[in-house]
Parts: sequence; structure tokens; C-alpha cells
Amino acid sequence: MRVRLGGGDATFADSVRAANQRMGHITKWALIVTSVGVLLHVIESACERLGGIGSLILRALAALMVFSGFVGGLIAKFGAAIFGGH
Repeated sequence: MRVRLGGGDATFADSVRAANQRMGHITKWALIVTSVGVLLHVIESACERLGGIGSLILRALAALMVFSGFVGGLIAKFGAAIFGGH
């Protein structure tokens, strides 16, 4: 990443090296994404068995996820200014 920020062209090896340096973070996010995906699949399967009410529950959960993502984005962007951080 520093190569690109310095105005140079990063090679494939530079990219692999940068990814290896952040492997812990990448692994954590991969576990989170996988867990959420499995959980969503379980919820979707349960809601399909419930029929019409299941569809309503699934839509409500989807709306809640969109809203929480929006609020989380706002907090990430403006949280330091609002809550007194760096």
C-alpha cells in the first residue's frame, strides 16, 4: 500500500507481502463473515418453513440489518467527533 501512496506501481509480490502482514485481521474478518453467512442461512431456512409470517420476520430482520449498518457507518465516521476521541 505504501508503494501506491508513494506514487509507485505495486507488484503482485508487494500485495502478497502486505496481505501477509495483515493476516490476523483478514482471518478475523473471514470468521465473522462466515459466521454471519451461516446465521443468515439458518434464519432464512427457519423463516421459509413459517410461511407468510416467516417472510415478514425475514424482511424485518433485513431492514434492521440495513439500519444497523447505516448507524454503524455513521458512528465509525463521526464517532470520534461526537464522543470525544482522536
